[in-house]
Amino acid sequence: MHIPALESWINRVESALLKIHGLGAKYRPLYAGKTAGIGMLVFIKEGTIINKIATGSIGTGLGGVYVNKGAVGISFECELEKYPEQSSSFCFISSHLNAHAGEANCIWRQEEADHILSCLVLKPFRSVPFVTLPQNHEVIWFLGDLNFRFKGAKDKWAHGIIGNDSTLPKRSKILELIQKIDVEELNALDELNYLRSVQQGTLAQFREPKILFTPSYKLKGVKKADVPRTYSETRMPAYCDRILYFSDGHHSVSPLHYLRVEEFDWSDHDPVVALFHLERIAEDMAKPVLGCNLALVSSQRWSRFFYINQWRIIALVVLGVALVGYHLLNKFL
Repeated sequence: MHIPALESWINRVESALLKIHGLGAKYRPLYAGKTAGIGMLVFIKEGTIINKIATGSIGTGLGGVYVNKGAVGISFECELEKYPEQSSSFCFISSHLNAHAGEANCIWRQEEADHILSCLVLKPFRSVPFVTLPQNHEVIWFLGDLNFRFKGAKDKWAHGIIGNDSTLPKRSKILELIQKIDVEELNALDELNYLRSVQQGTLAQFREPKILFTPSYKLKGVKKADVPRTYSETRMPAYCDRILYFSDGHHSVSPLHYLRVEEFDWSDHDPVVALFHLERIAEDMAKPVLGCNLALVSSQRWSRFFYINQWRIIALVVLGVALVGYHLLNKFL
């Protein structure tokens, strides 16, 4: 499935795969999907047997539904070398979650992820009578600009209340940790790591390769030889770009590399790359299923949206009243 807006990216990835693997191992695009600013490419090695391909997208942006934030996803079944007669089901989800620092924004991101993993409907390319959800798959990757920031040093969070600014780490402190490459302390301040440590939200069930690099956001300037780019003076650096994975008891997923690539300068984010080794293991293992609490997501979703966006909503209402007033004045005067 090719989308014109992604053709240049398809060509870039094909060239990179050719450079890495040579002509002997040919890869072809299985899927190229895009919604607003969120895209995803999936390539497979020729000869791989693929079944039950399903794709979908979901918006969580303006109004809780617009696709400037949200996710695109693809799922399929394929046969692994070790168990050629038994299919494994995989799901890849590329996401862009709500931005900005503050506790309410963090909780909104958590609820966006819950909503995506609960409600992203994946439909087949053709008229095949099945649809599926992310939690129906054995291995799930959830990745993208997840926008999580640094949480500060509070012991407890008052759910739904933005903490006092004095509890957040100062920019100078974060830059000092980055300068020292103290990734352990930076990881301890990360919001997503905190949510997973207290088992809050669906993402708490996901794992992540160990982060050994400095934050990938927000960078400025042009890349110069052997000189790293500096961080923006208006936004706090953060580990926005993440690659998470969930696996049932039938698969072993081993992270081999998890890197921030610093050689590009055409974005205020640096790319983050991961490489995994995956194999199917014994059938007698326990099989945990990704749990999604849709009722909990729905109960607070709209109140959180209006709380975070109250000034935007007020501005839109005022603009609407002004436009109506202008129209009435033109009509009667």
